[in-house]
Amino acid sequence: MSSHADSHNLKMGPHPPRSVNKDDALRLRISNRRHQGYQGSILNLNASETPTCSITSKQNTNSLVQYQDLSLTVDVRDYYCSTVHNISLLTGNVTTLLTEADSVPSVTDNTSPVTLNVTDSHLGKVALVFRCDSSQWSIECAGVTKFAPKKPECNITSDNDTDALTLHEEVTLTVDVTAYYDIQGSYCSADSNFTLQTGDVSQLLHAGDQGLSPITFNVTETHLGGVRLLFNCQVQHWNLSCGVVTRLNNKRKLVDQVATSSVLIISASVVGSLVLIVVVAIVIVFVVKRKKIKFPNNTLYPFSKHSVRSKSSSKTMLVLTRHGSPWTF
Repeated sequence: MSSHADSHNLKMGPHPPRSVNKDDALRLRISNRRHQGYQGSILNLNASETPTCSITSKQNTNSLVQYQDLSLTVDVRDYYCSTVHNISLLTGNVTTLLTEADSVPSVTDNTSPVTLNVTDSHLGKVALVFRCDSSQWSIECAGVTKFAPKKPECNITSDNDTDALTLHEEVTLTVDVTAYYDIQGSYCSADSNFTLQTGDVSQLLHAGDQGLSPITFNVTETHLGGVRLLFNCQVQHWNLSCGVVTRLNNKRKLVDQVATSSVLIISASVVGSLVLIVVVAIVIVFVVKRKKIKFPNNTLYPFSKHSVRSKSSSKTMLVLTRHGSPWTF
């Protein structure tokens, strides 16, 4: 609630307050014949209470195109004015009247549907304007607070192979922008422009009747790298990543990069093969050691040992048996 005077601190001078709140206005509608400076007149005070509001839309108000039909719902709550008043919607530089009356008998709500045909004049701040008698307030509502244009889509093309350029080679780039030239001239305003950035070099693009003029330049080290389009619309700025040509690459550097990548791939393959060989060798050694199982008396599987005494001599012979076949020593 807004109040331009307090009922306990009002001073009846030659310039009384013009607007107070509703309760104060009812108490202060008094005869002021006894007050110096007023001769037989009645002191009339206007009461007002500023509203709260919300603005909503089912459409994307941050991606508008020229001449688009845009539907809004403006919900205004808890406003009061004891005299002539009006409520308007401000969109950019365009004011649209929502409601007006000679007075409001009590604290009131109002919901207004609004349909706009968007032009560049509508772009910018969105607010509610409440006017009561000679006082006026600009109120920022919940929900939609600005209108912004659709971010342009773009393609950058060239007759040259931009992946294999040589230094000092002449290159021409053509920028095709959509959702910008819906009408002759610029979509946003006279303050809008496009800048093409190639590597560390920025060049302003000139607009003509057929769109943006192509640019031609000789490639230097500073031109190499990413290619992007900078779009400046009023106080808003976008970095656009366009299709087709996205980088300018030097042919020599490209060959070096391919060679370096090949060396790295070969090195990785060799290292991988060596690791595989080592792993296989470890597995083989482990398997062999597992098969060499020792038995009592230091014998090795699969031989069994026993000694016999020869009947023909006094010698003792060592007999090893493998799978039932005796080996005599």
